Amino acid sequence: MVNITSKKLITSLIFGVGFSSAVTYAVDEGGPVGIAGKNNWLFYRFDYSTVADFKTTDMTLDLIKRFNKVAAANGITLVMVFPPLKMRVYSEFLPPSVKMNSGMMDQPDRALKALRANQVYVADINTPFMKDVNRNGQYPLFLKLDTHWSPSGVLLASEAVKVTVDSTPSLKKALDATPSATYTLEISKEKKTRNSHDLTMELPPSPQGQESFPPEVSLNFKVTRVPSQNGDQRGSGVALLGTSNSRPWTGFADALRYALQRDIYVSTANGDRGSWWGMQSYLRDDSFQISRPKILIWEMPERDLRAPPNYQYRSNGYLIDNTEWLLQVSAMLQANCKPSSVTAKLGLVGLAASSANQKTGGVAARVTSEADFIEVNFNDAMGKMDYLTARISSPGTKTVILEASGSDVPTRRFTADVATDAAEHVFKYSLPSNGKGYTKVRIYPGKTSGFSLRELQVCRQPDDLLN
Repeated sequence: MVNITSKKLITSLIFGVGFSSAVTYAVDEGGPVGIAGKNNWLFYRFDYSTVADFKTTDMTLDLIKRFNKVAAANGITLVMVFPPLKMRVYSEFLPPSVKMNSGMMDQPDRALKALRANQVYVADINTPFMKDVNRNGQYPLFLKLDTHWSPSGVLLASEAVKVTVDSTPSLKKALDATPSATYTLEISKEKKTRNSHDLTMELPPSPQGQESFPPEVSLNFKVTRVPSQNGDQRGSGVALLGTSNSRPWTGFADALRYALQRDIYVSTANGDRGSWWGMQSYLRDDSFQISRPKILIWEMPERDLRAPPNYQYRSNGYLIDNTEWLLQVSAMLQANCKPSSVTAKLGLVGLAASSANQKTGGVAARVTSEADFIEVNFNDAMGKMDYLTARISSPGTKTVILEASGSDVPTRRFTADVATDAAEHVFKYSLPSNGKGYTKVRIYPGKTSGFSLRELQVCRQPDDLLN
């Protein structure tokens, strides 16, 4: 029996298992994570929610709405994909002790209507899953012993995405503007034995000892790219940001490639980090900053709707204020810098202690230690809508520290993830405060084998971002 008695233990449990969902909440103060249902069906306790979760779900929907607006303004079409609740799709196999409530039944329609009313494209996955005539056939849409959807499920989900694209003229136009490719789909007659059975490890102990389950088999398919007559030139017009539901072993990305007949760049977040961190990580990467997609498919498990960035049970390393998350990703989404009235100038201290550095507005590559820093002074306090942009090379370190200060605000340290190679990378970072704004920031690169910074500038976010 797994007893959940504190936030620390809850966090440890939630983030210590390899589920597609990064977060959850305590249904009660004890009880197993895995739930044994009928006919060897297993369920994830944290699929369960109540009307009390509507408030945080509304926060998530609002953030997606605002994110979508910024993405669209920067030439990116967002498509949301929510893998539905296994508990709902296969509710007939739940044990008598677990009853679906109206909130869980209505959540997909509620989210769909709220997002579409705010011009967010959403692929309806729940309806085809619930109505599929083969739902209870030889190959179910979810793995019986696991939290993830099955190969049959990913094929159905990818077809639902295609239906959404084909039936939405503006979305179809966006897809038509991306490089096409030819993919073939082969369904094998041989059954595939699954090794994914994460829920079997989360069941309460059985009086008879460790309970055993028969091997699970699923549909076996293969998607292959057909080389072009003009050579095998791949494009990146479509990107998929997802959870473990989008990992290669699930087949979802391949199913999308076949359904859309497009090359798709894939970025996934580990279960202990979650969808929000995953989006930040993808947007700061060269795969986005250098080769921006025209269509961004965001796969987020439906159960994570109630878990916005500031969700109380999220691991501290990945917990972030909702507004700050939005400011950070919005800065990364900006295709061009709208100059702020605030300007930045290097201080004659630390790594920029010579006038030569001030003239170039940067620091040339040099070995750095934990004590080294660059000081940046602003002619006025940075507003909440301002953000820093630069080109940084920081080989040997995964993060840089930004220590922001000002006369009317407490000093605060921000941690920014950076690439560890010697190449230059785009760096964009928001420094919001609860006061009048920061007038100085010290950047600590840490131990590197040749840090450099150039093209430092203060840019401005869209004024209506937080309205």
